[in-house]
Amino acid sequence: MKNIIFCLVIFMFANEVLGQESAAKKENQIFPERCLGTWKGTMMIYFRGELKDSVTVEFTAAKISKPNEYIWKTDYISAIKPITKDYKLLIDPENKHEFIIDEGDGVQLKTYVFANKMYSLFEVDGIYLTSTTEIVRDSLIFEVTSGKKHTSTEGVQNFSFDVLQRVVLQRME
Repeated sequence: MKNIIFCLVIFMFANEVLGQESAAKKENQIFPERCLGTWKGTMMIYFRGELKDSVTVEFTAAKISKPNEYIWKTDYISAIKPITKDYKLLIDPENKHEFIIDEGDGVQLKTYVFANKMYSLFEVDGIYLTSTTEIVRDSLIFEVTSGKKHTSTEGVQNFSFDVLQRVVLQRME
């Protein structure tokens, strides 16, 4: 009986140590490495605080043969208007927390990673957009907000948040 208990204790200790090593290894990976795979979820689309629509989303992050480049592809699966955004994620070799999402046709979005979250802020034709991609436990959460200049007071420029697109993705097996 003592041998069985001793073996169980050793087994539990080994699992704990291996689990910590695996978690530490993941934490040391750069952000896109932690996102590798195919993910799926339902994007909820809000307009001025109200849910207006939803769409199934598949996201794929994959290595390619070029160094410091990844496939960063999003498929919006819809019977009416399917959309594929087949982008590349480029790593700045000088700064491992800065990335570029290359949309093709010369459009590039600068992004910044802190811990498990990627951030981007940009403006297109007077519309201000934020984009975040975050790893939370076993989920990948992707959000985009958009709005316009709103009010100014005492040197502060405010912006509206008119649209929110949010999807919680789960890795597909």
